[in-house]
Amino acid sequence: QTKAINIEALHTAPTLTLPVVEVSDEEKTRSAFFEAGLYLARQDAWHTLAERIRAADAERSTTPAGIPAADLLAEGARADVVTAAMRAVKTGDEATCESILNDMAAILEEVPDHHGIAYVLAMAHVDIGWAWRGEGWRDDIPAANRAAFFRHFRKAADLIDAYDPFELNAPMLASVRCALLSSESRPRERASDDYEDLIDLAPGVGKYMK
Repeated sequence: QTKAINIEALHTAPTLTLPVVEVSDEEKTRSAFFEAGLYLARQDAWHTLAERIRAADAERSTTPAGIPAADLLAEGARADVVTAAMRAVKTGDEATCESILNDMAAILEEVPDHHGIAYVLAMAHVDIGWAWRGEGWRDDIPAANRAAFFRHFRKAADLIDAYDPFELNAPMLASVRCALLSSESRPRERASDDYEDLIDLAPGVGKYMK
């Protein structure tokens, strides 16, 4: 026997509605800072960018998850340069890679002695240094790649060493020094001091506590 279906009852039956968050507040905030840095760099608005980075760092501005806004602004600011340089790294074109970064270094002439831009450039060198090194064991890395890794890390150190993180109230500068420990032959001798400086400058920033 076939049972009739009450179509009207189906339309009036209670339904369960589940809220869905397509993009989290964290993702929105990260994207906003990154895109701001990218936009200002593409507009050659280096003075504005330098001040935005400095202010975000001084205010210890972060995303909801504790990622420093200065990091994200700088990541956006160097994104185009790093992408272009990494293409050169993939083909082993060291000359083109150096030329790209040298062009970016000329920005310091437009914004002289501004540690916000020095930070952007230093982190670009860190990114490219890691691109040359790769993720393999030290003994598996070609000598030329290893040399490029150390060269870029030295350039990053030269940029940052001109500034005092405590005098400038700039934890982002201290964070670069921690990132550069990877190129030290005896990193343990400096690690405690460098990370202690970073945490002293920004004890409330979650990323630096990890």
